[in-house]
Amino acid sequence: MARSNSRMYALASGILAIGLLIGGVFAFSLVTLKADEQKPIRLVSTGGGTMTPLVEPKESVLPSPAQLSSTFNAVATAVKPVVVNVSTSQKVRAPQGFGWFPFGGDDLPSMPDDRYHRYRYDDRDEGDSSRGLTQESLGSGIIVDPRGYILTNNHVVEKADKIDVMLPEARKTVSATVVGRDRPTDLALIKIDAGKDLPYARFGDSEVIQVGDWVLAVGSPFNLPQTVTAGIISAMGRGIGMGALSDNFIQTDASINPGNSGGPLVSMRGEIIGVNTAIYSPNGGSIGIGFSIPSNTARRVFEQLLSQGKVVRGWLGVSVQNVDSTIARNYGLKDEHGAMVSNVTDPKSPAAKAGLKRGDVIVEFDGRPVESRDKLVEFVTATEVGKRVHVKYIRDGKLMEADATLAERDLPDERSEEKKTASDQGSLGIGVDDLTPQIARRLRTDSEDGAVVMTVARGSAADKAQIQPYDIIHAIDRKPVRNAQDLTDALKKYKPGDDVLLDVEREGSDVYVSVTLD
Repeated sequence: MARSNSRMYALASGILAIGLLIGGVFAFSLVTLKADEQKPIRLVSTGGGTMTPLVEPKESVLPSPAQLSSTFNAVATAVKPVVVNVSTSQKVRAPQGFGWFPFGGDDLPSMPDDRYHRYRYDDRDEGDSSRGLTQESLGSGIIVDPRGYILTNNHVVEKADKIDVMLPEARKTVSATVVGRDRPTDLALIKIDAGKDLPYARFGDSEVIQVGDWVLAVGSPFNLPQTVTAGIISAMGRGIGMGALSDNFIQTDASINPGNSGGPLVSMRGEIIGVNTAIYSPNGGSIGIGFSIPSNTARRVFEQLLSQGKVVRGWLGVSVQNVDSTIARNYGLKDEHGAMVSNVTDPKSPAAKAGLKRGDVIVEFDGRPVESRDKLVEFVTATEVGKRVHVKYIRDGKLMEADATLAERDLPDERSEEKKTASDQGSLGIGVDDLTPQIARRLRTDSEDGAVVMTVARGSAADKAQIQPYDIIHAIDRKPVRNAQDLTDALKKYKPGDDVLLDVEREGSDVYVSVTLD
């Protein structure tokens, strides 16, 4: 029995010794692995040589959570006094019997964010067959001048009958007036009389910020003033189909919701580097993709609205498009940089006088390289009217040069544009726009031409026929409609009481709609 116990003891000791040996080897390998992790990464090629890493490791000191929190707190404390709540109201009409219900913009992902709207009854109009309603819109604004000038989004105040501003820590609102609006950039300047000098924001340089930089968004989402959210710069120069003159946004994942429109995007230096204006949202709320107008653009617009009440832009007189691989190959270009002239829009334009022609690829404007059509548009519109600029372009594989004196871009002011929209509605009662590539992309259609319904007047012939916003009209009485002007011209041939047949594309399906004209 003793001998048996002795053997069992010896066996157990042997197993334990083997386990300790294996454990020691494993522990040594872990120590070696951890030590190796501290060494520079070296990639060895199959031929025995050494390859250079794609990214060289850099030493950096990461802030502690307490330090980062202190920075956020300091920036928020510095910026909140210059961010205001903007509320507007507008009289509208609706059939009797409607109660409270939500009202927002479209749910297209690249459109301006759905502002927080609501309808309420206005008892002063009870005697009519339809009852008066007041549409209320909530947004944000940035104090940009101590005299009470506030920068916000155009879509916050565009059709407002009354604008009220609530200052931080204030318990009452102050009436505001519109100084100027700029629809292409979706910016507006309003003014209040606070009876004293106000704290105001400091603009930063949106050209020096980088992807990955921390930012804060401040505003009044869902009517919750002085709300601060944090995130990073997700992308720069993002195009979202907002128009040829201003499709250049900062993308951020800082939470932006309805009501944030017009509020600032702030750098860790406490500087305004963007004006929050749009979100990508299939559900009306933030999913982490928001868009801000760069501060350099906002500052230029603010300065012109303050001094002139409108924005004056340079005009070259060309339609341009990006250079893709097919264009580059066919035109013998080395790469896909530049802006290709698809059309010289006016024989008396600066471009025509400088000798530019369809098919030319502009590669440099006023000493700055032109990487894309958007960059050329940005350069031209930011250049002062009357300035003589030097343009380099490629024609038939040869680099050519020309001088052009920029003219003023002839954009209608808001009053004339509103009158034009009203007259365009005509006997149908709709406002229409051309089906541009940007709008087609937003509507997810493969069609290349047509007239897009943007507004439908309540009670109009189109409304009675259930024409809807974003319907695409392709034909009237079987005659093709290529653009908004085609539809306007065609309607001139009809008189009130005539029936017309519209060929309409709606959400990917073709339908025929019969309309009796007013």
